[in-house]
Amino acid sequence: MKPLSDRRPEDMITEIVQLSIDPAKADQFPAAWHDASKEYFSQPGCHGVRLLHSTEAPGNFAGVVGWDSKEAVDAAVSSDIGKKFLGWLGPQLTAAPVVTLYTEK
Repeated sequence: MKPLSDRRPEDMITEIVQLSIDPAKADQFPAAWHDASKEYFSQPGCHGVRLLHSTEAPGNFAGVVGWDSKEAVDAAVSSDIGKKFLGWLGPQLTAAPVVTLYTEK
């Protein structure tokens, strides 16, 4: 998996995905995430990903992903690879993910 790129043009999209999982599974989640998401985050338009773990709530994680554009995000999500990854991710979660797209100003 590519580390998040230092490239930050104004038109680049940063996706932040807030994830809630069972705190009892928090130690195993990062390795499972990286294995399951490797192909997903290698899709065209993705500039890398970071997985952050809350220091205050053991079941809370955030994925920070750099994309070329909203169109690249949409294409990744709707691809067969995206459907496979999201199909894996869903059962890991204890609540619906919160997804927000940002641009740098």
